[in-house]
This record gives sequence, structure tokens and C-alpha cells, in this order.
Amino acid sequence: MAGKSVALIRPLDSLVRVHSAAHRTGAVLYCDPGLRVPLFVADTSDTAYHILVEKLPAVQASHYFLLSNQLMQNEVSTTEQRVLGMVGGAEGQQVHSVDAAMWIGCYGPMGIYGIVDQIEQALLG
Repeated sequence: MAGKSVALIRPLDSLVRVHSAAHRTGAVLYCDPGLRVPLFVADTSDTAYHILVEKLPAVQASHYFLLSNQLMQNEVSTTEQRVLGMVGGAEGQQVHSVDAAMWIGCYGPMGIYGIVDQIEQALLG
């Protein structure tokens, strides 16, 4: 992971929320395993920053953990499709879709361990 960074993103209606390390789940992704935070969200004065989908490349992460509601909606949202099209095929970037309900709703140790296991699986195979 040398020189690579990760970002926690959540597609909304017409925006993308990029979580910082001040967000509980952002801290699990960035701080617990010691992964590099993109400069875009290095400022932790807020838990997340909302950007237009078109601005997503400015985040410049190597790995995007996309909080998806697909399991609950049985389909991929239009914004999520745009996000996947924008960063999913870019050279040197990977998108890992993860269940938003689990990543946002699990507060206990078992939930956090589950998230860390998914991070490990996504990044190390």
C-alpha cells in the first residue's frame, strides 16, 4: 500500500459524500489499519464533505470503498452508476462496493472487526 490512499464514499441523490477520519466508520478505514487518507479529506473539522459526482476524481484515492445501498434497493442508483463509471475504470484506481447498512450501522466490536476483515480482503485479497 506504499504511496496509495483509500477513500470512503457514499453516493447520494446528486452528490457524493466523502467521509473523513472524524467519521466513526472513516476512522475504522483510515486510522485503525493505518491507511493513507487522501489530502481531499485530511481536514477532520467535519465528518464528511459533499461534492458533485464530476468532482470525484479530485479526491485522488487509489482505492474507493463505496457505501452501497444495493442490497436494500435491489438495484444500483443512478448516482452510484455514475460514480462507478467515473472511478471504476480509471488506471490505478479500484472501487470496492460495501454494504452501507453494515458499515454505517455496526457500532460494536464485532461489527468493526467485520469491517476491518472486509478492508483486508479488498486490499490484500
